[in-house]
Amino acid sequence: MLRIRAYRHPEVRNPKRLCYGRSDMSLLEPAESSVGFYLEQPPPRTIYCSPSLRCFSVAKLAYPEHMIVVDERIQEMNFGTWEQVRWSEIPKAEIDSWTEDIINFTPPKGESFAQVITRVRDFCLEKHHEQSVFLITHSGVLKALRFLENPVVASALVNFDFARPVDFLFDPKTNGLNGLD
Repeated sequence: MLRIRAYRHPEVRNPKRLCYGRSDMSLLEPAESSVGFYLEQPPPRTIYCSPSLRCFSVAKLAYPEHMIVVDERIQEMNFGTWEQVRWSEIPKAEIDSWTEDIINFTPPKGESFAQVITRVRDFCLEKHHEQSVFLITHSGVLKALRFLENPVVASALVNFDFARPVDFLFDPKTNGLNGLD
C-alpha cells in the first residue's frame, strides 16, 4: 500500500480567468509566503514535484537541503488549444462535450483525463515500493489520485484547495484497474 501526501501548488495570478493547465503562470503571492504551508515534520526524504515552476519554486524553497525529483507524470493536464484562452471564450460545444464525458474527452491537441489518470497510476505503480511519497503538484493530478482510490466520475469533479495537504492510499493490486482497463 502506498501512502501519498500531496499538495496543490499555491494560487496563481489569473485575473483573465484563463485555462492554464500546463502553462506556467506566476504565483499570486511570492513563493516565500507559501512555504510554511508545505513544511512537514518530519520532513520527507524525497519530494516529487511537477516540472511546473509554480510547483518547483515552492519545493526548492521549502526543502532546500532535500532531494527534489521532477517527474513529468505528475504535471497538470495538457489542455491543448484551450491553454491561455479565457474559459468564457472556449467554444461552448467543446465545453459541453467535455462535461458529457469528463473522463474520455480530449481538448483539441491536448490530453484526456483518462490519460492523466494513466500516467499518475504509472507513477504510483513505480513508487509503491517506497511505502510513502510526498508530492507538490496540481489539481488534475489530485483528481486523478482521488479517481484511483474511488473510480467514479464524481472523483473527477472534486475541488482541491491551493497549498493544503491531501492524503491518498494507492493499492497497486486494485487502484484504478476497474475504472480504465
